[in-house]
Amino acid sequence: MTAFTRIRTGLVALFILLAAGSTQAVTLQDILSEASGLSGVINADIDRRDAQATLARVNEDPLALRIETLQAQHAATLTAAQYEVAVYTAYRDLADAYTSALEAESGLALAESSLALAERNLQVAQIRRDRGAATDLDVRDARNSLEDSETNLSAAQQGVRLAMERLESLVGPVESPLEPVAIIPVGLALPDEAAVEEALQQSPTLLQATQGAELAAASLDVLDPSYAAQQQIDDARVRLEQANEGVREAERALRLQLRSLTDAIERSEAGLAVARDALTNARDREAIEADQLEAGRIAAITFEQTQLATQQAQNALQTAQHDLLLAYLELQAQTGYALEGLNAF
Repeated sequence: MTAFTRIRTGLVALFILLAAGSTQAVTLQDILSEASGLSGVINADIDRRDAQATLARVNEDPLALRIETLQAQHAATLTAAQYEVAVYTAYRDLADAYTSALEAESGLALAESSLALAERNLQVAQIRRDRGAATDLDVRDARNSLEDSETNLSAAQQGVRLAMERLESLVGPVESPLEPVAIIPVGLALPDEAAVEEALQQSPTLLQATQGAELAAASLDVLDPSYAAQQQIDDARVRLEQANEGVREAERALRLQLRSLTDAIERSEAGLAVARDALTNARDREAIEADQLEAGRIAAITFEQTQLATQQAQNALQTAQHDLLLAYLELQAQTGYALEGLNAF
Protein backbone atom coordinates (compact mmCIF):
# COMPACT_ATOMS: atom_id res chain seq x y z
CA MET A 1 0.00 0.00 0.00
CA THR A 2 1.48 3.35 -1.05
CA ALA A 3 1.66 6.39 1.20
CA PHE A 4 -1.02 8.08 -0.91
CA THR A 5 -3.36 5.10 -0.56
CA ARG A 6 -2.92 5.10 3.21
CA ILE A 7 -3.60 8.82 3.39
CA ARG A 8 -6.73 8.58 1.24
CA THR A 9 -7.97 5.75 3.45
CA GLY A 10 -7.21 7.67 6.64
CA LEU A 11 -8.48 11.07 5.55
CA VAL A 12 -11.38 11.40 3.15
CA ALA A 13 -11.19 15.13 2.73
CA LEU A 14 -9.88 18.37 4.03
CA PHE A 15 -11.56 21.77 4.06
CA ILE A 16 -11.03 25.11 5.69
CA LEU A 17 -14.04 26.09 7.78
CA LEU A 18 -14.39 29.46 9.38
CA ALA A 19 -15.29 29.15 13.02
CA ALA A 20 -18.25 31.13 14.31
CA GLY A 21 -17.36 34.66 15.24
CA SER A 22 -17.54 38.30 14.34
CA THR A 23 -18.16 39.09 10.69
CA GLN A 24 -15.54 41.80 11.06
CA ALA A 25 -12.79 39.34 11.91
CA VAL A 26 -9.97 38.66 9.46
CA THR A 27 -10.17 35.15 8.01
CA LEU A 28 -7.55 32.88 6.51
CA GLN A 29 -9.17 33.35 3.11
CA ASP A 30 -8.75 37.12 3.48
CA ILE A 31 -5.06 36.60 4.09
CA LEU A 32 -4.61 34.11 1.23
CA SER A 33 -6.20 36.59 -1.18
CA GLU A 34 -3.17 38.82 -0.63
CA ALA A 35 -0.83 36.27 -2.27
CA SER A 36 -0.47 38.31 -5.47
CA GLY A 37 1.10 41.13 -3.46
CA LEU A 38 4.00 39.10 -2.08
CA SER A 39 7.39 39.92 -3.55
CA GLY A 40 8.06 36.36 -4.67
CA VAL A 41 4.85 36.29 -6.71
CA ILE A 42 5.44 39.78 -8.12
CA ASN A 43 8.97 38.94 -9.23
CA ALA A 44 7.88 35.60 -10.71
CA ASP A 45 5.12 37.38 -12.64
CA ILE A 46 7.61 39.92 -13.99
CA ASP A 47 9.91 37.11 -15.15
CA ARG A 48 6.99 35.26 -16.72
CA ARG A 49 5.74 38.27 -18.68
CA ASP A 50 9.27 39.13 -19.78
CA ALA A 51 9.84 35.59 -21.04
CA GLN A 52 6.54 35.63 -22.90
CA ALA A 53 7.46 38.93 -24.55
CA THR A 54 10.86 37.58 -25.53
CA LEU A 55 9.29 34.46 -27.04
CA ALA A 56 6.88 36.60 -29.04
CA ARG A 57 9.76 38.67 -30.44
CA VAL A 58 11.77 35.57 -31.34
CA ASN A 59 8.79 33.96 -33.06
CA GLU A 60 8.35 37.09 -35.16
CA ASP A 61 12.05 37.25 -36.08
CA PRO A 62 12.68 35.48 -39.42
CA LEU A 63 16.42 35.39 -38.64
CA ALA A 64 16.03 33.64 -35.28
CA LEU A 65 18.08 30.46 -35.07
CA ARG A 66 16.73 27.08 -33.91
CA ILE A 67 18.62 27.13 -30.60
CA GLU A 68 17.58 30.71 -29.89
CA THR A 69 13.92 29.83 -30.47
CA LEU A 70 14.16 26.73 -28.28
CA GLN A 71 15.74 28.72 -25.46
CA ALA A 72 12.96 31.30 -25.63
CA GLN A 73 10.32 28.58 -25.55
CA HIS A 74 12.02 26.97 -22.58
CA ALA A 75 12.19 30.26 -20.70
CA ALA A 76 8.49 30.95 -21.25
CA THR A 77 7.51 27.46 -20.04
CA LEU A 78 9.85 27.51 -17.07
CA THR A 79 8.87 30.98 -15.82
CA ALA A 80 5.18 30.04 -16.10
CA ALA A 81 5.83 27.02 -13.88
CA GLN A 82 7.91 29.11 -11.49
CA TYR A 83 5.07 31.64 -11.23
CA GLU A 84 2.61 28.88 -10.29
CA VAL A 85 4.98 27.57 -7.63
CA ALA A 86 5.47 31.11 -6.33
CA VAL A 87 1.71 31.47 -5.84
CA TYR A 88 1.41 28.16 -4.02
CA THR A 89 4.44 29.00 -1.92
CA ALA A 90 2.83 32.32 -1.04
CA TYR A 91 -0.31 30.48 0.10
CA ARG A 92 1.81 28.27 2.33
CA ASP A 93 3.79 31.19 3.77
CA LEU A 94 0.67 33.24 4.41
CA ALA A 95 -1.12 30.35 6.09
CA ASP A 96 1.98 29.65 8.19
CA ALA A 97 2.13 33.26 9.35
CA TYR A 98 -1.62 33.36 10.02
CA THR A 99 -1.72 30.13 12.02
CA SER A 100 1.41 31.12 13.93
CA ALA A 101 -0.34 34.33 14.99
CA LEU A 102 -3.39 32.36 16.10
CA GLU A 103 -1.21 29.99 18.09
CA ALA A 104 0.63 32.91 19.66
CA GLU A 105 -2.68 34.41 20.77
CA SER A 106 -3.79 31.07 22.22
CA GLY A 107 -0.43 30.77 23.95
CA LEU A 108 -0.93 34.19 25.49
CA ALA A 109 -4.37 33.21 26.80
CA LEU A 110 -2.86 30.06 28.29
CA ALA A 111 -0.05 32.04 29.90
CA GLU A 112 -2.60 34.39 31.47
CA SER A 113 -4.54 31.42 32.84
CA SER A 114 -1.33 29.88 34.15
CA LEU A 115 -0.43 33.13 35.89
CA ALA A 116 -3.84 33.35 37.53
CA LEU A 117 -3.52 29.77 38.77
CA ALA A 118 0.02 30.43 40.05
CA GLU A 119 -1.29 33.38 42.02
CA ARG A 120 -4.02 31.19 43.52
CA ASN A 121 -1.46 28.49 44.34
CA LEU A 122 0.67 31.03 46.18
CA GLN A 123 -2.33 32.22 48.17
CA VAL A 124 -3.22 28.64 49.08
CA ALA A 125 0.38 27.88 50.08
CA GLN A 126 0.46 30.93 52.35
CA ILE A 127 -2.85 29.98 53.97
CA ARG A 128 -1.67 26.40 54.52
CA ARG A 129 1.61 27.63 56.03
CA ASP A 130 -0.21 30.02 58.35
CA ARG A 131 -2.35 27.13 59.55
CA GLY A 132 0.60 24.78 59.97
CA ALA A 133 -0.22 22.60 56.97
CA ALA A 134 2.73 23.75 54.82
CA THR A 135 6.27 25.06 55.25
CA ASP A 136 8.08 28.20 54.19
CA LEU A 137 9.71 26.08 51.49
CA ASP A 138 6.29 25.29 50.04
CA VAL A 139 5.56 29.01 49.90
CA ARG A 140 8.89 29.73 48.23
CA ASP A 141 8.21 27.03 45.66
CA ALA A 142 4.82 28.56 44.91
CA ARG A 143 6.37 32.01 44.64
CA ASN A 144 9.02 30.68 42.24
CA SER A 145 6.28 29.12 40.13
CA LEU A 146 4.52 32.48 40.05
CA GLU A 147 7.69 34.19 38.89
CA ASP A 148 8.08 31.58 36.17
CA SER A 149 4.51 32.21 35.08
CA GLU A 150 5.17 35.95 34.93
CA THR A 151 8.23 35.31 32.75
CA ASN A 152 6.21 33.00 30.52
CA LEU A 153 3.50 35.62 30.19
CA SER A 154 6.04 38.22 29.12
CA ALA A 155 7.45 35.80 26.55
CA ALA A 156 3.94 35.02 25.28
CA GLN A 157 3.16 38.73 24.89
CA GLN A 158 6.38 39.15 22.93
CA GLY A 159 5.45 36.09 20.87
CA VAL A 160 2.15 37.67 19.86
CA ARG A 161 3.90 40.88 18.84
CA LEU A 162 6.47 39.03 16.75
CA ALA A 163 3.86 36.80 15.12
CA MET A 164 1.69 39.78 14.17
CA GLU A 165 4.71 41.67 12.89
CA ARG A 166 5.56 38.70 10.69
CA LEU A 167 1.99 38.50 9.35
CA GLU A 168 1.79 42.23 8.77
CA SER A 169 5.15 42.22 6.99
CA LEU A 170 3.44 40.06 4.37
CA VAL A 171 -0.02 41.62 4.08
CA GLY A 172 0.20 45.03 5.73
CA PRO A 173 -1.63 46.22 8.86
CA VAL A 174 -4.20 43.83 10.33
CA GLU A 175 -6.75 45.92 12.18
CA SER A 176 -9.30 43.22 13.07
CA PRO A 177 -9.02 40.10 15.22
CA LEU A 178 -8.05 36.85 13.53
CA GLU A 179 -10.75 34.25 12.94
CA PRO A 180 -9.83 30.76 14.18
CA VAL A 181 -9.38 28.04 11.59
CA ALA A 182 -10.86 24.57 11.96
CA ILE A 183 -10.32 21.55 9.74
CA ILE A 184 -13.15 19.10 9.12
CA PRO A 185 -13.69 16.26 6.62
CA VAL A 186 -15.74 17.56 3.69
CA GLY A 187 -15.45 16.91 0.00
CA LEU A 188 -11.77 17.58 -0.74
CA ALA A 189 -10.10 14.30 -1.69
CA LEU A 190 -6.35 14.06 -1.89
CA PRO A 191 -5.29 13.24 -5.47
CA ASP A 192 -3.80 9.86 -6.21
CA GLU A 193 -0.08 9.39 -6.61
CA ALA A 194 -0.21 9.19 -10.42
CA ALA A 195 -1.95 12.56 -10.66
CA VAL A 196 0.63 14.25 -8.47
CA GLU A 197 3.52 12.63 -10.32
CA GLU A 198 2.06 13.95 -13.57
CA ALA A 199 1.98 17.44 -12.09
CA LEU A 200 5.59 16.99 -11.00
CA GLN A 201 6.60 16.70 -14.65
CA GLN A 202 5.92 20.44 -14.88
CA SER A 203 7.80 21.34 -11.72
CA PRO A 204 10.59 23.88 -12.27
CA THR A 205 13.24 21.45 -11.02
CA LEU A 206 12.34 18.74 -13.52
CA LEU A 207 11.56 21.24 -16.27
CA GLN A 208 15.05 22.70 -16.00
CA ALA A 209 16.54 19.23 -16.26
CA THR A 210 14.43 18.14 -19.21
CA GLN A 211 14.95 21.44 -20.98
CA GLY A 212 18.68 21.05 -20.48
CA ALA A 213 18.49 17.65 -22.14
CA GLU A 214 16.40 19.01 -25.01
CA LEU A 215 18.83 21.85 -25.53
CA ALA A 216 21.80 19.48 -25.41
CA ALA A 217 20.09 17.22 -27.99
CA ALA A 218 19.36 20.18 -30.24
CA SER A 219 22.92 21.46 -29.89
CA LEU A 220 24.23 18.05 -30.97
CA ASP A 221 21.72 17.79 -33.80
CA VAL A 222 22.79 21.07 -35.43
CA LEU A 223 26.41 19.91 -35.63
CA ASP A 224 27.63 18.20 -38.79
CA PRO A 225 31.09 16.86 -39.63
CA SER A 226 31.10 19.07 -42.71
CA TYR A 227 31.63 22.18 -40.61
CA ALA A 228 32.18 20.99 -37.01
CA ALA A 229 35.27 19.31 -35.61
CA GLN A 230 34.83 15.77 -34.33
CA GLN A 231 35.96 16.90 -30.87
CA GLN A 232 33.17 19.46 -30.86
CA ILE A 233 30.63 16.78 -31.76
CA ASP A 234 32.00 14.40 -29.13
CA ASP A 235 31.83 17.11 -26.48
CA ALA A 236 28.21 17.82 -27.42
CA ARG A 237 27.38 14.12 -27.12
CA VAL A 238 28.93 13.99 -23.66
CA ARG A 239 26.88 17.01 -22.60
CA LEU A 240 23.74 15.25 -23.82
CA GLU A 241 24.56 12.14 -21.78
CA GLN A 242 25.18 14.28 -18.72
CA ALA A 243 21.92 16.14 -19.26
CA ASN A 244 19.96 12.89 -19.56
CA GLU A 245 21.54 11.68 -16.34
CA GLY A 246 20.48 15.00 -14.78
CA VAL A 247 16.88 14.26 -15.76
CA ARG A 248 17.01 10.82 -14.15
CA GLU A 249 18.50 12.26 -10.97
CA ALA A 250 15.86 15.01 -10.84
CA GLU A 251 13.09 12.43 -11.21
CA ARG A 252 14.59 10.30 -8.44
CA ALA A 253 14.89 13.31 -6.12
CA LEU A 254 11.30 14.35 -6.80
CA ARG A 255 9.98 10.86 -6.01
CA LEU A 256 11.82 10.95 -2.70
CA GLN A 257 10.47 14.42 -2.02
CA LEU A 258 6.94 13.25 -2.76
CA ARG A 259 7.28 10.39 -0.31
CA SER A 260 8.59 12.80 2.33
CA LEU A 261 5.62 15.10 1.79
CA THR A 262 3.07 12.31 2.07
CA ASP A 263 4.82 10.96 5.16
CA ALA A 264 4.53 14.42 6.71
CA ILE A 265 0.78 14.39 6.06
CA GLU A 266 0.48 10.96 7.65
CA ARG A 267 2.37 12.12 10.72
CA SER A 268 0.16 15.20 10.97
CA GLU A 269 -2.96 13.04 10.70
CA ALA A 270 -1.70 10.82 13.50
CA GLY A 271 -0.85 13.83 15.64
CA LEU A 272 -4.29 15.30 15.05
CA ALA A 273 -5.97 12.06 16.13
CA VAL A 274 -3.90 11.96 19.32
CA ALA A 275 -4.69 15.61 20.09
CA ARG A 276 -8.41 15.05 19.57
CA ASP A 277 -8.39 12.08 21.93
CA ALA A 278 -6.42 14.05 24.51
CA LEU A 279 -8.90 16.92 24.40
CA THR A 280 -11.83 14.53 24.72
CA ASN A 281 -10.23 12.96 27.78
CA ALA A 282 -9.46 16.38 29.26
CA ARG A 283 -13.06 17.53 28.80
CA ASP A 284 -14.40 14.30 30.30
CA ARG A 285 -12.17 14.73 33.31
CA GLU A 286 -13.23 18.36 33.69
CA ALA A 287 -16.90 17.38 33.57
CA ILE A 288 -16.37 14.75 36.25
CA GLU A 289 -14.47 17.15 38.48
CA ALA A 290 -17.12 19.84 37.98
CA ASP A 291 -19.61 17.44 39.52
CA GLN A 292 -17.16 16.61 42.30
CA LEU A 293 -16.61 20.30 42.98
CA GLU A 294 -20.33 20.93 43.17
CA ALA A 295 -20.66 17.99 45.55
CA GLY A 296 -17.85 19.35 47.71
CA ARG A 297 -15.54 16.40 47.13
CA ILE A 298 -12.63 18.38 45.67
CA ALA A 299 -11.17 21.84 46.28
CA ALA A 300 -11.66 24.73 43.87
CA ILE A 301 -7.92 24.93 43.24
CA THR A 302 -7.92 21.32 42.04
CA PHE A 303 -10.67 22.07 39.53
CA GLU A 304 -8.84 25.17 38.32
CA GLN A 305 -5.78 23.02 37.59
CA THR A 306 -7.96 20.66 35.57
CA GLN A 307 -9.42 23.59 33.63
CA LEU A 308 -5.89 24.70 32.78
CA ALA A 309 -5.08 21.19 31.53
CA THR A 310 -8.14 21.33 29.26
CA GLN A 311 -6.99 24.67 27.87
CA GLN A 312 -3.57 23.17 27.17
CA ALA A 313 -5.24 20.28 25.32
CA GLN A 314 -7.29 22.76 23.27
CA ASN A 315 -4.12 24.59 22.27
CA ALA A 316 -2.46 21.29 21.33
CA LEU A 317 -5.42 20.41 19.10
CA GLN A 318 -5.26 23.80 17.41
CA THR A 319 -1.57 23.27 16.67
CA ALA A 320 -2.26 19.78 15.32
CA GLN A 321 -4.98 21.13 13.02
CA HIS A 322 -2.65 23.80 11.74
CA ASP A 323 0.13 21.27 11.19
CA LEU A 324 -2.13 19.16 8.96
CA LEU A 325 -3.28 22.19 6.99
CA LEU A 326 0.31 23.32 6.44
CA ALA A 327 1.36 19.80 5.43
CA TYR A 328 -1.21 19.88 2.64
CA LEU A 329 -0.19 23.36 1.57
CA GLU A 330 3.44 22.21 1.52
CA LEU A 331 2.48 19.29 -0.73
CA GLN A 332 0.74 21.72 -3.08
CA ALA A 333 3.68 24.14 -3.09
CA GLN A 334 6.29 21.45 -3.71
CA THR A 335 4.40 19.42 -6.32
CA GLY A 336 2.44 22.10 -8.15
CA TYR A 337 -0.74 20.03 -7.87
CA ALA A 338 -3.65 22.33 -7.05
CA LEU A 339 -5.65 21.03 -4.09
CA GLU A 340 -9.09 22.52 -4.55
CA GLY A 341 -10.32 24.19 -1.39
CA LEU A 342 -6.87 25.14 -0.12
CA ASN A 343 -6.58 28.21 -2.32
CA ALA A 344 -8.04 31.67 -2.05
CA PHE A 345 -9.89 31.62 -5.34
